[in-house]
Order: sequence, then structure tokens, then C-alpha cells
Amino acid sequence: MTATATNVTVAAGLGGRDVLPAHELSEQEVVLRARDGDHSAFRVLVKRHESRVYALAMRILRDPEWAQDAVQESFLKAYRSIRKFEGRAAFGTWMYRLTYNQCLDMKRADKSGRYADWDEERTAISEESEVSGQSFSSSIRGPGEEVERGELREQLGKAIETLPEAIRQTLVMREIDGLPYGEIAELLEIPKGTVMSRLFHARKRLKQVLREQGALPSSFGAQSSEDEVEKETS
Repeated sequence: MTATATNVTVAAGLGGRDVLPAHELSEQEVVLRARDGDHSAFRVLVKRHESRVYALAMRILRDPEWAQDAVQESFLKAYRSIRKFEGRAAFGTWMYRLTYNQCLDMKRADKSGRYADWDEERTAISEESEVSGQSFSSSIRGPGEEVERGELREQLGKAIETLPEAIRQTLVMREIDGLPYGEIAELLEIPKGTVMSRLFHARKRLKQVLREQGALPSSFGAQSSEDEVEKETS
């Protein structure tokens, strides 16, 4: 099922009135009509925003059916809450946050183990190795490889928990949820530069903690701070 199916599924529960001519109305006008109970106006909002929020759900959940479920549930929540929408943020931003939170709820409720909290292939460790040209995972070989990887994940998780909340949240959005800088900035309502600064300090702190714990050799990722900043801004 694709994102387009969301429009059909959600709209099916909104009555049979024709969809408004979307190109003739501004976003604010459509939102105001939807708040007044115009079902066709809400269908316009679904059509305008479904592709973007579906892409977000796919990045986080990495499963088309789960992403579709997340988007559908998010639009239904938006429909039920549209009269409470005050317009302090754009509807698209509000919808984006609803979808993001829905995806997180689904990940927390899932018991299959498909969403490992700290997958070393998507953490600051692996990203750092791309910069240094050195693969950390390639240094772990032999019969105890899986045990050592498990220990690394545990140490990494503990190190992440030592980060300040704002920095930890930004790191999770980037390294676990896979969101680009611009989308993180939009969700957190902070400048893109602040996102990059938080990530720089998070990775620097993680390397420091892991080195202190002996999980990283002191030479791993050794390079200038200027090089890391350049990577963040590229």
C-alpha cells in the first residue's frame, strides 16, 4: 500500500462530498474550512501532505505497511483534533509532529525486536569511521565478534544516556530515526546550525566516554575538530 492509498482510506470515512479545488485555496483557507467541519477541505490537506509524512514514516519504521498504518492513524488523529488546531505552527509542521510521535509509539509498542535501540551500523561510531577512513566493526573479528558487538552496543547505550536531554534527543533523531538536519530543525523548532552543533558535541562526548571505557582505541577517529565541523556542514 502506498502513500496515495492514505487519501482514499482516510477520505472514505469523511463522507462523499467532492474534494475542493486545492489550487484555488491557500493553506490557511483550507485549514479554516476543515476546522469548521468541511470534510472535503480535510481531504485536500491529506492530499497535500500525505507524501511527505509517508516519507518520514518510512525513514523511521522502514516498513511500507507500518508506515502506511502510521500515516493513516496520524491523519485520523489530526481529523479528530483539527478544531483544536490553533495555527501557531503551520499545518504541515503539526502533521509532521503527529506522524513522528505516532511512529515512535509504534516502535515502542513493537515486541518483535526489529527496532534495535542502538544499531552500531547507524550510530555515531559508524559515522565517525566514515570520516576517519577506519571501520570500527572491521576491527572486531573472530569467535567472540558477536559478544564484543553486543558489549559495544551496551556501552554505547549507557554513554548516550549520559548526554543532556536536548542533545540526546537530537542524536536519536539523526542516528536512529535517520532524519536529515532540516527535518530535525523543523520538529524541534531550532535553527539547522543548532542541530549540527548538538550532533558535533554529542559525537565528541560519545567518543570520549567510549575511550574512557576502553571500547575505542585512543587513536580511533583521531582528527582535527575542524574536519568534523566541515563534515557536519557539507
